[in-house]
Amino acid sequence: MSLSQPATIQPVTSSQNPTVFKRPSTNTGTMSETDFAPPSTALRRDFLQIVNKQLDPADHDSLDAPLTPEELAQAIKTMAPHKTPGIDGYPACFFQLAPMVFAEILCIVFNFHFQQGKLGPEQRLSAITLLYKSGDKLKPG
Repeated sequence: MSLSQPATIQPVTSSQNPTVFKRPSTNTGTMSETDFAPPSTALRRDFLQIVNKQLDPADHDSLDAPLTPEELAQAIKTMAPHKTPGIDGYPACFFQLAPMVFAEILCIVFNFHFQQGKLGPEQRLSAITLLYKSGDKLKPG
């Protein structure tokens, strides 16, 4: 598969196999831990039985290949420069000052963690900031 010739994938809708995507609704208007529980083993098995598309070996190898500094530098260059930074506090425009330098460093880190099969503790952190949009700040519901 290439960008010039994407593979045709036929979507499977829940009406074709209604048991695959159905989950009891517990929508109470508030979120809970169970809102993001993974599907049961049976549901996953049912879903995988209806998936009939696979990557060809070349695409599989390409996706499993180590990252390259060139790929990372290109990604850094295309990031929105002034969007909210990550947990480190540095916006993309900081990395865009020397994309290849940062790409070479990040490539070592990312490939190490890819080989280990897990993210480092600092890579598993995130920061969530609530943004005021409108209404009474004292009545946020």
